[in-house]
Amino acid sequence: GSAGASDPVTGRALAMDLCSGCHLVAAGQPGPVSDGVPAFATLARNASLTDEDLRGFIMNPHPPMPRVSLTATELDAIVAYIRSLSPR
Repeated sequence: GSAGASDPVTGRALAMDLCSGCHLVAAGQPGPVSDGVPAFATLARNASLTDEDLRGFIMNPHPPMPRVSLTATELDAIVAYIRSLSPR
């Protein structure tokens, strides 16, 4: 597929780069993850979280999550990746 606003492949790459220091982003991810930090698959299964909720958490993080600088396209790609982990 083409790289676009809803590209989960791009989102996974961004998440592995930016988020995997603390979050379990993908199965088989190397290295430790922080205790008490939700895995992306857990976020994906939370039916009460809207795309806007996810965008808000990423763009206005709570400590100890660092603030990240993302374009709207990158943000949408990460949300699309999280959504892609949800069981259909």
